Amino acid sequence: GHGMLVAAYVHGSAALGCFYPARSDLDALIVVRRPVSQELRARAVQRFVEYQRPPLELHVLCEDQLREWHHPMHFDLHVGDGHGVDSGQDRDLACHITMARDCSLCLYGPEAKGVLPEVPRKDFLDALQFDLIDEPATDNVLYCVLNACRTIAYLREGVLLSKRGGGEWVVGRTEFNACVPSVQRALEAYAGGEDAEYCDEEGSLRYLLSCIDLDG
Repeated sequence: GHGMLVAAYVHGSAALGCFYPARSDLDALIVVRRPVSQELRARAVQRFVEYQRPPLELHVLCEDQLREWHHPMHFDLHVGDGHGVDSGQDRDLACHITMARDCSLCLYGPEAKGVLPEVPRKDFLDALQFDLIDEPATDNVLYCVLNACRTIAYLREGVLLSKRGGGEWVVGRTEFNACVPSVQRALEAYAGGEDAEYCDEEGSLRYLLSCIDLDG
């Protein structure tokens, strides 16, 4: 009930205006006053897992644990990849919270900056490294190429962009001319839906990753 709920936010591509139903996840953060009961947890997981399109990437966070930032951040419940996970820690939450504070759709409660803590830059960079280098989605080169593009944009200009925005940022800069055709194809495939294919024939991902210095 609303007595339990503090706030709910949709972030990511849906908030940034580049949501593609056949390709994008629906990213959401829910903040609650206390840990979710086992009964409610089981019902929620079943309901969310049954919700298959678009895929849901949802973290439930406890208000008390957000008052003092720590990394990796603790979550009370996580639903993603078609299954639910009980409480634990997730390095990726540094990215989710940073993006939600910067741009999100508030479904309930105060605006995100009034509820979600500011993430230290070093923890945000650690989460980027985890997502892009330590445990990349190597079976999805399209995702990796566009994710690398937006990471470079953040490191160069401090801007937080969607995958589409990151790809467009790289395409608009002459220093990346060698990989522009490949990134343009990645953008077309990303917008083209789940049947659109992309092949990194020029090795653009390798080049883009070489442009990323997360220790700098």
